[in-house]
Amino acid sequence: SVIKNYEELNLFLFIKRNMIAGNGTKFKDLQAFSNKSDVYISNFLKLSVSNGSLIVIPGEVDRRNKIYRLSHHGDEVIREFALKGTKKRGLS
Repeated sequence: SVIKNYEELNLFLFIKRNMIAGNGTKFKDLQAFSNKSDVYISNFLKLSVSNGSLIVIPGEVDRRNKIYRLSHHGDEVIREFALKGTKKRGLS
């Protein structure tokens, strides 16, 4: 129920890749990455924060510049999704 379509999966994976690289993900990063509207990205972030799959960290200099990271729950959903995909292809 956390990931409803491929675009949301793509956004979650983008946030995960940034976390692996040691970078935070800001709204403007998601805008540059995705071709979806600002409203779509805002709704995605709002829903993901409310269902516990993303956490919000206020910016150090300007608290309005929020940084989004996967929560423990969101990270597990991504891992489970990846494991299910490899089992379907017979790679497990």
